[in-house]
Parts: sequence; structure tokens; C-alpha cells
Amino acid sequence: MLILKPDAFERMLIGEILKIYEPNIIEMHTDVFDERDCEIHYKEEVGKPHYDALVRHMKSSPSLFVLVDMHWGIARLLAIGVRDRWRSLSGPKNLIHSSDSEISDARETAYWFGGRK
Repeated sequence: MLILKPDAFERMLIGEILKIYEPNIIEMHTDVFDERDCEIHYKEEVGKPHYDALVRHMKSSPSLFVLVDMHWGIARLLAIGVRDRWRSLSGPKNLIHSSDSEISDARETAYWFGGRK
């Protein structure tokens, strides 16, 4: 599961990023994070120095949630490539979120593609 963040919309890179994953896309939808979503999705980040900036960014405008049929590790490597290609390697404005483990992938997919609210 991937999230194309608000800065991907701001920089008009949604189409370019989706081309990378296109053969494996199962489902997509847009939504805007609210406070509860941030607390649930980024629970490991709560209380860290960068958390407030991350929440502000994620609540600022829509994100695109993309369900892909590929191993989470491959999706993550491709996301790192996206960040590198468009020079977005640090901070909350890093274009794309990808799950960092099989457990996170399952939890995030269940939340954003079924169990939210």
C-alpha cells in the first residue's frame, strides 16, 4: 500500500509516480488525513520532534491511497527511487509513503482500504 502525499499533488507528480506502479495498481482513492488518521497511521512517530510538521503536512490537502499487487519490500524500494528521482528525501514533504514491513503493510491496508472510521 502506498500514499502519494499532498506535495505529490502540489508538484503535479501524481501521473509520473503512478506510471511506476501502474501494472500493479488494484484500487485507488483520495482522502484527507484528519487528526485521528495521523495518530493511527503514524503511531510510531507520535511524540517525536518531526511529528507536528508531519501532521500539518498530511492534513493540508488530499493524499492518494494506492493499493498495489506487489511485495511491500518492492513497493518500498520503488518509493525510495521516487524520492530520489524528484529530490525529496527528507522531512514530511517526501512525496510518497510506503509500508516499512509486512506487518505495517497489512495494518495500513486494512485501515485505508476497509476499516477506517
